Amino acid sequence: MYFYKFLCLFLLAAITVIYTNCGKQTALVWKSNQMLTGSSEAFEATVYPITRANCVACHTSQSPAHASANVDEAHEAAYSKVNFSNIPASRLVRKLRDESHNCWSDCNANADEMQAAIEAWFAAIEEADAASPTPTLPPVDTTIRTVQTNTIENELANMANPLKSNTVAINVGAAMVTAPMVKGSDGFGDYLQVPDDGQNLTLANNDATAGVAMMNMRLPSAGNYRIWGYVLAPDNNSNAFHAGIAPTGTPTAYIGGLRNWTITANANPRWQLLNVNYAIPAAGNYTLTLREQRDGTKIYRIFVTADTTFNGEDVASFLGVTLSFDMSTQAGTPNVKFLIDVTDYDPYTYLLANPRVVTPTQNIRVKGLRLYVNNVLSIQSSTYSTVDKVVSPTDQRLSGFPMIVLKENGANLDKFHFVFEDFAVYTGVINTASLTAFQNSVYPISRANCTSCHSASRVHASPDALTAHDYVLATPLVNFTTPANSLIVTKIRNGHQGISAASGAAIAAQYEAAIIEWRTQRGSSTIP
Repeated sequence: MYFYKFLCLFLLAAITVIYTNCGKQTALVWKSNQMLTGSSEAFEATVYPITRANCVACHTSQSPAHASANVDEAHEAAYSKVNFSNIPASRLVRKLRDESHNCWSDCNANADEMQAAIEAWFAAIEEADAASPTPTLPPVDTTIRTVQTNTIENELANMANPLKSNTVAINVGAAMVTAPMVKGSDGFGDYLQVPDDGQNLTLANNDATAGVAMMNMRLPSAGNYRIWGYVLAPDNNSNAFHAGIAPTGTPTAYIGGLRNWTITANANPRWQLLNVNYAIPAAGNYTLTLREQRDGTKIYRIFVTADTTFNGEDVASFLGVTLSFDMSTQAGTPNVKFLIDVTDYDPYTYLLANPRVVTPTQNIRVKGLRLYVNNVLSIQSSTYSTVDKVVSPTDQRLSGFPMIVLKENGANLDKFHFVFEDFAVYTGVINTASLTAFQNSVYPISRANCTSCHSASRVHASPDALTAHDYVLATPLVNFTTPANSLIVTKIRNGHQGISAASGAAIAAQYEAAIIEWRTQRGSSTIP
């Protein structure tokens, strides 16, 4: 028994020594990119001089060590930060261009220099690989994807975002408080509150005993601002603040005076508008003050906005950012963008809404939109995976449904990118209402009964709904004027492909009813 144990241990040790070459990495232990023909040499002649000249202070020992004195180690680190299929999206480029990360002069110029060096690196790999008897260059990634975002926290902090151009989110956790006002936290998040003392008092706006919270903010422009709050007022004795806005430095010089903010009592937090205007005279730094009026009220989130359409109760409109991705290269036509609104919904989830494509002149076919969080497919977030639409300059929205997405590592770490099954110029005739109606009526019947023959040939049951839609109309298989005379109805009713008379009659009746429904939903009997 001991002999067999010893033999197993000896064999395991021998295998380990052989595999690791006595603890040293062999060529086989390096990642596959290390063995690309000429990659390390090309890196040394192109990108490496830039990293060695500008990045050694941090990136010799700090990960990624792309400025290491060991060129092989630097090559391995840099390779993980480039995207040869989309070089401008490489992390080494975007860190300079998008994040102004330790630029050595002008950030855009530095990003251009890094991009040119990566392009030269890849060109040298291609040249060496073409001359090699055993090419090693991996295939070009043809996935249709956006670039990756910054962290969601940094995206939300981007004041250039259109959703936030005249709306400011206030961090209640950063408030300066005077007792008995306190800061706390519960299952709904951080809050401000004067704890209920049971006396049910209503304090005047100048009461010296009142609890006070003061929060600084920068308002981006002049305008009439209002306050939205996510508040919990458990009863009518615990449901009011005094609220004022004043220039920072003179925090009691309230613009328009202190306002009474009475909140509808509710057992759970709700969004409540203080529906009075604060006439802010100019962009600048201001202080929002909340004074105790009735104790016991909790306030979790605050927004100060000059946007009259802003509505805290519309979850897509608060703490939101519009992520914007240039898709001109993917679409093959200029000035095309994919946009989607992202909200930091609660401590556990994001909410995504209003995916759309801005296209100035061309119609764009968009299909199969999927979200990746930290480069991993968000499997539970499949709401938009069924998107199949041709967008146009006047009809840009991909879906009217919101999508809840679980946080992976939190907003300070999570990054998004999106992948499409199809994203290209569409030259056919589009009728979005017709396609949607087709998918709700005729198409499910074809997919349930006809896929074995008509997925690849005479494709009215194609897995691609738009292909099926266009084929049915172009053949045509339907007669909107007299649905009972539609070819797709009469062929099945007459025993198409061995379908029994009873089954054929039932399926034909389904088709006839579905064509009538299609005609009704699409709003026209004209083809297409």
